[in-house]
Amino acid sequence: MSRFRLLVSPRPRARAHHSEDGQGLIELLLALTILAVGIAATVAAFASSILSLQHASKEGTAVTLADRQLESYRAMPFICVPRSGSIAQPAGCSVTPTYSAFPNPYSSPITVSGASAPDHRSYAVTTTVSASATEPVITVKVALTSAPSVVLSQETSSFSDAGTSPTTS
Repeated sequence: MSRFRLLVSPRPRARAHHSEDGQGLIELLLALTILAVGIAATVAAFASSILSLQHASKEGTAVTLADRQLESYRAMPFICVPRSGSIAQPAGCSVTPTYSAFPNPYSSPITVSGASAPDHRSYAVTTTVSASATEPVITVKVALTSAPSVVLSQETSSFSDAGTSPTTS
């Protein structure tokens, strides 16, 4: 026998030639796309929140201004509350009102801006009095001067000679 033996290997297996070249790049692109969608949604939520906060700020200031105007009427004697559809000071009122530029109970519309408005925007405060002589009903509407048709706040209060405000809305 010969010392050398012929080594015969079995038939070579068919190997699949699957290359993984470029798969990392595709995975990276997919991950970046998902990340971009998530960031865009977050930015949109922040933008929406900012707009909502700005609108809430305007409405909050408008409510404050309407309250201040109605409180000026609530603080005065009943004889001095305007009635009969006129915002002017009634003839029998001997009290000299003490007020700064705002609120002025005997002037309408009033433009409030600068330091008088909590957020330093410009607002139009319009006061109307119902035609009732016995129990005047005063309505205060507040709007931005840049958009006067959009009423941000409206408050109504009726006054009686008993010294109380029977209805407030």
